Amino acid sequence: MQIGDEFFSIRLQLPSLRERPEDVTLLQKKFIEEAKSIFGVNKDFESTAIVPDLSNNAYSLRRQITIHYLLSDINESELMGVMESFLIDKLGSNNDYRDFLHLYEVPLIRAGMKRFKSQLQLAERLGLNRNTLRKKIAEYDAFDLEI
Repeated sequence: MQIGDEFFSIRLQLPSLRERPEDVTLLQKKFIEEAKSIFGVNKDFESTAIVPDLSNNAYSLRRQITIHYLLSDINESELMGVMESFLIDKLGSNNDYRDFLHLYEVPLIRAGMKRFKSQLQLAERLGLNRNTLRKKIAEYDAFDLEI
């Protein structure tokens, strides 16, 4: 510390955003308006439907809301482009198909379980045997598929 610091400095101690829920609500509104402007949309999303990501204070919250708006309007072609960009640098071993299959199967099973709320119904909709679906769920247990 320099000599003048003790006379001319102002120290601010701000608690973590997790300790200031009133600020989270205000920041969510600000970041929603920002994302709406960036993506040229007028629709709001129910901010109570998501658990705010405060892992990196306002930075992670802004990122979460921006990604939500990005993904809410993405089409199939754009999604495949994102996947292609992600995979381009990662491919190269003999088991790549098997190693990356979870990128398709896990979201498909998660979405199906949220929509149909039943493994039996999901298996029927996917054209799978119920035991095959259960095997897939067990195989991907690290991804928390039990909903």
